[in-house]
Amino acid sequence: MKNILIICKDIYPLQNPRSFRATELINELHKRGHDLMVVCAINKNDFLVFKEKYPDIKIKNLGDVTTILSHTFFQKNRLAYRIFDKILYYFFQYPSIKLLFKVRAFFKDNKVKYDLLFTIANPFSIHWGTALARNKRLDFFPKVWIADCGDPFMGNKITKPPFYFSILEKLFCRKADIIAIPVEIARKSYYKEFHDKIKIIPQGFNFSDVTLEKYERNSVPTFIYAGVFYKGKRDPRPFLEYLCNLKTDFRFVIFTSNDSMLSDYKTRLYEKLIIKNSIPRGEVLKELSKADFLVNIENDTNNQVPSKLIDYTLSKRPIVSLRMNNHDFEDFLSFMNGDYTKQLIIENIEDYNIERVVGKFLEVGSNY
Repeated sequence: MKNILIICKDIYPLQNPRSFRATELINELHKRGHDLMVVCAINKNDFLVFKEKYPDIKIKNLGDVTTILSHTFFQKNRLAYRIFDKILYYFFQYPSIKLLFKVRAFFKDNKVKYDLLFTIANPFSIHWGTALARNKRLDFFPKVWIADCGDPFMGNKITKPPFYFSILEKLFCRKADIIAIPVEIARKSYYKEFHDKIKIIPQGFNFSDVTLEKYERNSVPTFIYAGVFYKGKRDPRPFLEYLCNLKTDFRFVIFTSNDSMLSDYKTRLYEKLIIKNSIPRGEVLKELSKADFLVNIENDTNNQVPSKLIDYTLSKRPIVSLRMNNHDFEDFLSFMNGDYTKQLIIENIEDYNIERVVGKFLEVGSNY
C-alpha cells in the first residue's frame, strides 16, 4: 500500500466538478487501503462535515480562500464589487492565487516522505505552489508528483489568461512528473515541450452509487439543463430567446448556482421555465432520469468535455447538444417531437468508472 498525499481546494460537502473529482479519488484510494493525507482549503463548517463523514482519513485544512471584496464597502457597492472582482481575478488570479503561498508553506513544514502526490486543479495555483516547493529541493518532497488538470489554463479559450502566467504554467509543467488531463483533444492546449508528460485520465464517477427513477413520458415535453453558464461562452440566452417565440407547451428545468442571466426569461416564459438551485449529485441524477431529454450547451471550444455529460449519460436519458453561435435548433425540435436519432452519445462510458480511473492513476504513478 502507498503513502499518498492529495492537495486540492474543494472536497465534500462542496458541490462542483473539482470537489467531485477529489472526493471520488479519496473514496476509492481509501477503499483500497492506501494511507492518505488530504490537504484542502475550505471553510470551518465544511471541514467539520468532511471529518464527520470520513473520520479515518487524515486531513489538514489550509483555510478558506478569503477576499478583500467581502469588505462591507464592496458588499454595499455591487457595481464596484463586480468591477474589482473581474480585474483582480483576470490579472492576478485573486483570491485563488493565495493558495500558491499556502501550498508552498505546507511543503516547507512537511516532514513526511510520501510515495505519491496528487495535486488537483482548478485552481492552478495549487500546481504553482507545489512547483515552487519542489524548486527548493526539499528533502521531504513526494517521490512522484501527478498534476491533475481539468480544464486547461493558458490554453483555455474561454478565460484566456494574461501572457505572464505562462511563467508559472511552464514551471509546474517542468516540475511535475506526470500531467493528467481528461481528454486527448485537450493535449494541444498545453505547451508542446511537455506533451511527453501528459497522460489521459478522465474524471472518475462512482457507478455503483447511481440511483435512477423509472422514466415515464411527461404530459408536456420536459427537458433539463444542469450546470453553470458563462456569459458569451456557454451562454443560454440565444436558446432562451428561441424558446420565448416557441408556441408549443414545454417545461425547461434548470439546475444552476448562477441564475443572473435567467431572471428576464423567467418573467417571459412563466411556468415554462423552472429554475432551481444546484443540488447534490445523487439527487440531480434522479431528477435527470425523469426528464424526456437533456440539454447540453456546447462551449465555444472543443478541448473540454463537461463532466455533466457523464452524469447525463448515467441518467440514461437522450442528450441534445446545442451550439449557441449558429442559432440552429432543428435537432431540438426533433427532440420535442420524440425523435432522438441525433442524440449525443458519450463513447466508452466505462472509462469514467472511478475504479478504472484510480487503477490508471496508480499504474502511471508506479511506472514512472
